[in-house]
Amino acid sequence: MASYANTEKYRLTLRDNPATTITIGWNQVSGSNPVVYYGTTDYGTNYSYYSNSKTVDRSVYYKGMNNQFARLTGLKPNTAYYFVIRDSQGTSKRYWFKTAPSSSSEKLSFVAGGDSRNNRTPRQNANRIVARLRPHAVLFGGDMTSSGTESEWQDWFDDWQLTIGSDGRMIPIIAARGNHESSNSMVYTLFDTPSSDVYYAITFGTDLFRAYTLNTEMSISGNQTSWLANDLARNSNVTWKSAQYHKPMRPHVSSKSEGNTQYSSWANLFYQNNVKLVVECDAHTVKTTWPVRPSTSSGSDEGFVRDDVNGTVYTGEGCWGAPLRSNNDNKAWTRNSGMFNQVKWIFIEKSKIEVRTVRVDNAYYVGTVSDNNIFTAPSNLDIWSPSNGSVVTIRNANAGLPDIGLISPADQQYYTSPQTITLSASASDSDGSISSVRFYINGNYVGQDYTTPYQVNYAIPSDGNYTFTAIAEDNEGNSKTSETRTFNVGVVQNTINVRISSGDDDVEESSGGTMYTNSSDIELVYDGSNQTVGLRFQDLAIPQGATINTAYIQFTTDETGGSSGTLTIRAEDVSNSSAFSTSSYNVSGRSKTSASVNWSPSSWSSVGQSSTSQRTPNLKTLIQEVVDRSGWSSGNNMTFIINGTGERTAEAYEGSSSSAALLTVSYTYGNTTTPPDFHTLSISASNGIVSKSPNQNSFEDGTNVTLSATPNNGYEFIGWSGSLSGSQNPVTVTMNADKSITANFRTIDNDTDPVEVTISKRVISSYDDAEEAENGTMYLNSSDLELVYDSHNSAGYQKVGIRFQSLNIPNGANITGAYIQFTVDENINNSGTLSIYAQDQSNADYFSSSSYDISYRPKTSAYVNWNPSTWSTVGSSGSAQRTPDLKSLVQEVVNRSAWTAGNPMAFIIEGYGRRVAESYDGSSSAAPLLVVTYESAPGSNARKFVEFEEAKEFIAYPNPMSHVLNLEFEAIIPGQVQISFFDASGKLVKNHGATITVGHNKVKVVTEGLKAGTYTAQIIGAGISKTIKLIK
Repeated sequence: MASYANTEKYRLTLRDNPATTITIGWNQVSGSNPVVYYGTTDYGTNYSYYSNSKTVDRSVYYKGMNNQFARLTGLKPNTAYYFVIRDSQGTSKRYWFKTAPSSSSEKLSFVAGGDSRNNRTPRQNANRIVARLRPHAVLFGGDMTSSGTESEWQDWFDDWQLTIGSDGRMIPIIAARGNHESSNSMVYTLFDTPSSDVYYAITFGTDLFRAYTLNTEMSISGNQTSWLANDLARNSNVTWKSAQYHKPMRPHVSSKSEGNTQYSSWANLFYQNNVKLVVECDAHTVKTTWPVRPSTSSGSDEGFVRDDVNGTVYTGEGCWGAPLRSNNDNKAWTRNSGMFNQVKWIFIEKSKIEVRTVRVDNAYYVGTVSDNNIFTAPSNLDIWSPSNGSVVTIRNANAGLPDIGLISPADQQYYTSPQTITLSASASDSDGSISSVRFYINGNYVGQDYTTPYQVNYAIPSDGNYTFTAIAEDNEGNSKTSETRTFNVGVVQNTINVRISSGDDDVEESSGGTMYTNSSDIELVYDGSNQTVGLRFQDLAIPQGATINTAYIQFTTDETGGSSGTLTIRAEDVSNSSAFSTSSYNVSGRSKTSASVNWSPSSWSSVGQSSTSQRTPNLKTLIQEVVDRSGWSSGNNMTFIINGTGERTAEAYEGSSSSAALLTVSYTYGNTTTPPDFHTLSISASNGIVSKSPNQNSFEDGTNVTLSATPNNGYEFIGWSGSLSGSQNPVTVTMNADKSITANFRTIDNDTDPVEVTISKRVISSYDDAEEAENGTMYLNSSDLELVYDSHNSAGYQKVGIRFQSLNIPNGANITGAYIQFTVDENINNSGTLSIYAQDQSNADYFSSSSYDISYRPKTSAYVNWNPSTWSTVGSSGSAQRTPDLKSLVQEVVNRSAWTAGNPMAFIIEGYGRRVAESYDGSSSAAPLLVVTYESAPGSNARKFVEFEEAKEFIAYPNPMSHVLNLEFEAIIPGQVQISFFDASGKLVKNHGATITVGHNKVKVVTEGLKAGTYTAQIIGAGISKTIKLIK
């Protein structure tokens, strides 16, 4: 009599090359020493006949299951493998899988979707569809269950067994994290993903298709987006790239929040790197878009515009089994949308991608595809056929296109005078012949040729800069445009802007010679000691011997503060600077120009600022020395070396590639006369603005410039410093050298009455919001806060602890108001009464996992009862989510003798009823916010102000601006704000006033009248003081 291994809840996952590896996972109910026996011949359950065996690589007990993972490697591509699991109790049933093909010529099939949650009937139907379609893999976008309990996960894996075919065929899953997976470890532990952060990529067919799985439930910017950008760049040879993640950028359900962080971090990356298909989930609806690209130009809708040639198709929104929502938020670029349970059926081949939407309700009656042709729909498969067709086709624009390359003139070729030159190109076509090659100068057609060598003569009409392109057309009418080259004629005046383009091109060298090549910021120059900074700019299109007129490096502020000092800037004295290495002293050990420039940067007071304060003096003498070298050629690389004293902190490439150091050089070439000297004028001002006339960045030697200082409300001008002294206003400055001038302002205040101060601080750590179940168990990483009933794990009427750090309230201050602002996470409402206490200690400790860590804390004698009204809308953060006045609680704590400004304070909430608020782990930007108002001492020379927490809650979009700029932010006092726009020279070019209210505000500013360029916007008033950098 046969005995069976007690194994169940099988799953296949992918960690590496799907053609040669696969992971088999299961729950080991009982028995020991499990081994997977496998091979390419089906021996049924006769385990000893199989040619290969594999023991368990990873075993973890989680969610009531003994999860086992055996990672199989060295497999043959596109091959069926049969396997059993043998343990101390017996042998499992025989199952099988098929590895993915390794050839890029083989067509692929996928099923994609997400949000199965706890509606088991549609979830089971969708799983049955997987078994019927037998794809190469399932792309699953998260939210497998509702609450992630043991029973829910065990039910989910029981239902997942329905993806197994009647013949034992299993399909691998590529899993993403959703907002109902409370942690990255939940997905990593149950699916053995290749990354514990649950963002990763798998490539199919060698270089046919790379599937990116991203994580919207952790920090999107920073490490994750840097990894994505670098990986996309490294895999530019892959024919097709797609992405899956949970929360959509632009959901098609009106109640869902916009995914602005995803949009700002990923939309351009997708577009620029040819990610042609994106599968999104979370909204529980059905959508597919036309191909779109990020744009705020005329005709755009929510930051996208239709682009059928180069755009990205966004599809999905997750209906595997979660409660359906209405598709009530279509966009101008929505192809079709609907509301039903569905999955996507995706085919990928070299020439195209096809996407079909499959309704799952009739899964019982659907036939099964043939293993010999998995791309023909089985009987009764319900493929949705909306108004714009049942198949979304994305074609490979490069398939069958001719190739073309320019021959002459060379890029950056220089001609001393206008003359007739030959334009030439090479062209070929792999599947036909070339019909013609057309030539263009500055975008204008100048001739064509029909036979090789393809060339035309062109008479240059005058001095200047010219661009040169060509277009090849084949016998099928397909065409391809060449790269663009530039040539220069006669007297040439040009300006180039080159940004740091690699993380290895902005580096720091410690005083001991150690090299740091991957820092997220650049300290100029103090960082524990005075270091040396190296900046390498690649491919500088400056002709040898050109006359450098002006040059500077523009930095962007990464951190405010620091100390004053003097920096010395030199260029590396070589013709073509090599890349930095990790060898000791690889910056300071390089040869340096004899020319140097000193710089004493003024204060950097606003993160993200990139203006004259962050701009070096004129570096033309350094660059002149390098480009005059006999070995210098246009397109070479140049390095700058910075040392000295003081501390200013700038963005590095790893911190923000778009804000890395930018080199701007203006030069003249071919002129026989010496151009006049030009000088730069750097203006700095805080609490006021300075206008200059004439309004420009550099001035010919001897130019008189008039400066006018205008203070902000509540301030007065007191004088000039830097290259100018005195208090005359306006004042005239003669430009006979580079100058750096600061306008100084001071507060106007004669008040002797107490001054009202408002501070706000948000929860900033997982250890600062906690839940304590009735049995004392502590939960520190929940994605929400139940106030206070929670059925999860039988928590019951729990206690909630909330701790706020760094409260700048003086000891004994008179507290005039205080409240905690929550944000709705779920609209589940049970009426009740909550009692709120403060922890009766001067320096509240963070919460720990020790049992009863909330209950055991001493409480203030003062307390406040709260009967919250109904919370009806997810994401709401208004008066309904605000506690009553807690000033008596705060007063009791700050009156303690040991209280010191900057200490943390904790609050304890107990009672009955249920409201569900966002926690730090659910959304750090929507975690609980404490607002306290107190009276400062008379004569403190301070006016009424608000100290905002350091969370980045201020959103400006689109940036670059179009005809309208949207500003979204939270305010904790109502009033008027003034929005002032300053151009790159510091000139005030636009003012806009607005009335704001407490809570979330959205202000629209019409910017049609602003010219293209860079701007600084200051938003001041109603307790807000914010400076942002904008582009148009």
